[in-house]
Amino acid sequence: PFWSYYALAEGVLVNYPGIPHFPPGYDTRKRPWYKAAIRQRGVHWGEMYPGSTREGYLLPCVASIYDDQGEVIGVVGLDILMDQVIDLVEVKGITGLREMFLLDTQGRVMVRSSERGELTNFSLHGNSAKERLPIGVPALENKAAGKEVSGIVRHGRYLYVFTRLHALPWLLVVQVDGVQLGLTDPTDSEDASDRL
Repeated sequence: PFWSYYALAEGVLVNYPGIPHFPPGYDTRKRPWYKAAIRQRGVHWGEMYPGSTREGYLLPCVASIYDDQGEVIGVVGLDILMDQVIDLVEVKGITGLREMFLLDTQGRVMVRSSERGELTNFSLHGNSAKERLPIGVPALENKAAGKEVSGIVRHGRYLYVFTRLHALPWLLVVQVDGVQLGLTDPTDSEDASDRL
């Protein structure tokens, strides 16, 4: 499922499908998707954020609506469940597959396949976005910040195969066990991306 919505600058919210209950103190203007939309013009993907009504983490696609004077009068958007994002990028049938990631341009994890099925509490969660932590593989973080379209990074026993998404500034990364594939030595912890 997905949720579409229109929120006015006065605080009025229209959702489809409808949501009957929100946590106390809910204010659309404080939500991560609203703040993301009013920071820049045009349609764009915001940061994943914890839903307030137990649905899990959501990825918003949002745009501000302006009046004739260029003032923001509202935000329109569409949210996709994190599980749907995982389904869209999931690659099956890979020998040695451990996990899949979407990284931002700083090498921070936006979503990982092991988060499938995570739900959120009936809460405002501080009106903040999902925390993005570095993936912890320096060479891969450098690749995320660079311009390479695709490649492979080896870190210890694992291979990280990456490709840059065309429509979005993110890296799709597949982590595979190189030892299981016979491509790496389990005792080698060196980051050897330059040799691949």
